[in-house]
Amino acid sequence: MELNKIIYEKDYKNAWKYALEHNYLVREIEPDEQGRRFQIVEIPAPTKEQILDNLRARREYECFSYINRGVLWYNTLTTEQQQELNTWYQAWLNVPQVYQETKPANIETIIPQKPSWL
Repeated sequence: MELNKIIYEKDYKNAWKYALEHNYLVREIEPDEQGRRFQIVEIPAPTKEQILDNLRARREYECFSYINRGVLWYNTLTTEQQQELNTWYQAWLNVPQVYQETKPANIETIIPQKPSWL
């Protein structure tokens, strides 16, 4: 298989395997008289804004569900846990700025480590 090759439904599973191995994408295109058709295409590099949007969405998913729990939950935490939670939260708030300043090759290097007790 190769990039931009037209694939029919009978070869769909092989196309996906090839695409995953080469970091490509399989997208459906207009069917013809032989049936459904797919094409292997390159996955475009994400833009800076897409990366920042993904980081913000990840922050909302991984962090805000803890931060927005409310006073009753916070009252059950020790002072040390509250401080650790605040530090983790502040680190998450800084992730977009840290990304813009450092442009790391591996995004995981700027993701704050979640407190072990969470």
